[in-house]
Amino acid sequence: MTAYTKCHQHIIKVLLDHPGRIHLGTDAWSSTNHYAFIAWTVHLGYQTRMLAFLLDFVEVPESHTGVALAKASQKMLKSHGLEKKVC
Repeated sequence: MTAYTKCHQHIIKVLLDHPGRIHLGTDAWSSTNHYAFIAWTVHLGYQTRMLAFLLDFVEVPESHTGVALAKASQKMLKSHGLEKKVC
């Protein structure tokens, strides 16, 4: 098992087991060579600390329309098992 896989599995477990709210932040941009990207960060209170970390970063093959960003967000939430953790 790679370090990334082990870390990622631990992060998902923390998020799924977290009884409180999970706050997501997002940013979308295009690189100078016209590739479009979107990233999500997670912010939450965990035990006695505030945690903030990058959850995912993907290329979006289409324009940054609201529909395209919503589809990318839904796909990310589903792939991380978090679709039931957000309202």
